[in-house]
Amino acid sequence: MATEFDSLPLFAPQPGAEMRPEIARFDTRWATDEATGCHNWTGPINRWGYGLSGVKGQTQNAHRWAYILKVGPVPEGMVVELRRTRDEAA
Repeated sequence: MATEFDSLPLFAPQPGAEMRPEIARFDTRWATDEATGCHNWTGPINRWGYGLSGVKGQTQNAHRWAYILKVGPVPEGMVVELRRTRDEAA
């Protein structure tokens, strides 16, 4: 279901605030699939096909950085899962 937020950058800053450089860089490495609405990673990937991104010299899976940049620190014991729905053969 589409919302009014679908057309905004994934990590849009609050009105009047500047976007942090690491968020701006992260935001250039994904694209929304017009047909499915999925956010597809276009940046570097690891040998298993997971997106990679680095902030301040620390590289992690892109879906984990997405959570950290959007929500905040990952609580201890929480696992940030990646939901894959597209055809793996594509």
